[in-house]
Amino acid sequence: MEISSCESQGGFNVPIKLGMEFDSDEHAYECYNEYAAAIGFSVRKEYANKNKVQGYVTSRKFTCHKEGYRSKDKRDQTVQKHRKETRTGCLAYIVISRQSNGKFRITSFDEKHNHPLPSSLSHMLPSQRKINVAQAHEVTARYGHLCQNRFMEITSSESQGGCNVPIKLGMEFDSDEHAYEWYNEYAAAMGFSVRKEYANKNKVQGYVTSRKFTCHKEGYRSKDKRDRTVQKHRKETRTGCLAHIIISRQSNGKFRITSFEEKHNHPLDPSSLSHVLPTQRKIKVAQST
Repeated sequence: MEISSCESQGGFNVPIKLGMEFDSDEHAYECYNEYAAAIGFSVRKEYANKNKVQGYVTSRKFTCHKEGYRSKDKRDQTVQKHRKETRTGCLAYIVISRQSNGKFRITSFDEKHNHPLPSSLSHMLPSQRKINVAQAHEVTARYGHLCQNRFMEITSSESQGGCNVPIKLGMEFDSDEHAYEWYNEYAAAMGFSVRKEYANKNKVQGYVTSRKFTCHKEGYRSKDKRDRTVQKHRKETRTGCLAHIIISRQSNGKFRITSFEEKHNHPLDPSSLSHVLPTQRKIKVAQST
């Protein structure tokens, strides 16, 4: 008897069971990803075996995003600040295999994770970020108020361009991080994401003397050196946008905006959906309660 994906288990409507069948490998991935969102983890596409003659997928493995461990950084001797280890060697996964009828069946399944599962924040995990418009509106209904609450905390009596988080030439901030947070809030209201472009530091004492923050669509992606071997290239997402701010440290220790370009050369995502952009995903746990 075929196991239906409409059954419910554990309080959510996306069950995963050994023997379940799906119309395609992508359908299996979507279902496992929905299950992951409900449980509180992200999905990694581990491998895909294909028929050597006709090229169709014969089996696939999807794992928890904390599967394995990150490979050792070959730059160990030169890197001053290493990235925090995020993997835990988690063994949770599913393996799907193509059947004679063309469908894909779960032939192996491990549901146990070796790390906490924060389901309340699962929408910020990697595989949960790619959402369609209908899902985006649902996320907005659930989490949009978090951004609004944050805006209210830092609202200035001044306003510019319909945004309650003004950015003006000459503004001062207590620190470079304070400037970044403020520009990021402005970006969320306007509908873009922020990239940390560069930081100049005092060569003797090491403190920051100036920084540049840009729109996430600044510049263009460098040419892929694997051009001849890559079959499916990533879509170009940058547009050479020049929008930015530059902050410089003053004699009183504060940071002043010394350069500001507010014009973008691309459409700005509606502010109601801006919280799904890269720098807007980092919502503090305290804000989510």
